[in-house]
Amino acid sequence: MRKENTEHLPVFRLENSPKSSVFASKRAINAWLKHGIERAVLIDNRLVAIGSQAKILWSHEFEDPLSRYTKEELEWRLRIIDLRGDGNRGVLIVAHFLSSNARDQVLYFSPDGEIEWVLEPKPALLKSTGESFEDAWVVKHLIPVSEEAGTNLYLAMANAAGWGGCVLRVDAFGRPGLQFANAGYVERLCSIAISDDRL
Repeated sequence: MRKENTEHLPVFRLENSPKSSVFASKRAINAWLKHGIERAVLIDNRLVAIGSQAKILWSHEFEDPLSRYTKEELEWRLRIIDLRGDGNRGVLIVAHFLSSNARDQVLYFSPDGEIEWVLEPKPALLKSTGESFEDAWVVKHLIPVSEEAGTNLYLAMANAAGWGGCVLRVDAFGRPGLQFANAGYVERLCSIAISDDRL
């Protein structure tokens, strides 16, 4: 009854009385459990998903050391998000690993802590000389945008070894596509709503 009242546990009663028999569907209970992530935190090299009443739902230890982030960086690097629009919120993290070949990865964890996909963004862009850029791409910013097929992620990218930049559009399954390329860094993104009559 406490969880029903305070955490909206999806149960039904045969009669409208607190003492009547209670029943629930397995599907509704599973969906309720998956919605349990309220926040996520990084503690050293460990990602921790926290539910209501500060209950730890799951944690994941990264093998390679991670960069330390400012509060402002964590606002866009670490998100609780429903990518597919089905009500199941997972954890998205843009991690910068400090291994010998320092790199960025975008990882999406399911509501129960399983890694659903990993993206190491490497745009296939060419320099003005026709040569490929060095493998030195970093994510400078990320914004989620709700669209008809779910939520897409837009990543501002910069090449640390050159002056190339771009915006990648990543779908709910971690598949990237080039949205915009620039002869310079793309540092930050924002989204604005435009009504259909202005198009």
